[in-house]
Amino acid sequence: MKKLTKTQLFNQLKDRSNRNSFIKMGIVNTIKITKYADTLNDFKSGLIHELDRLKHIKELDNKGCFELSADDSNRRIIYYLGEKQYYRMSTVLHQIKSLYLMANYVGYNILPRIGGHDIIAK
Repeated sequence: MKKLTKTQLFNQLKDRSNRNSFIKMGIVNTIKITKYADTLNDFKSGLIHELDRLKHIKELDNKGCFELSADDSNRRIIYYLGEKQYYRMSTVLHQIKSLYLMANYVGYNILPRIGGHDIIAK
């Protein structure tokens, strides 16, 4: 069997008909990351942006810099780049894991660095 290229694997992530297969693999937020990505580079930058956003939310949550939502005590409110973000901590952790799985599926490793993340090819 021929090994698929990174672009072919990325196109599989974009295909909505494969969504249930990826959910079974633990990759839950493919549509959000791939919706506006036309190329592999767009995908990589979207992945880094989303990972940085989720890590920022996680860090602020750990510091206790959040408000509780009035309608749901499990839902919290945090401000990211001046924008109000509603989240559940369990969902944020699950999405972070999903981003790592998604990058691994396409053939990349995510490396943390000061001020963000880098994506390198395997």
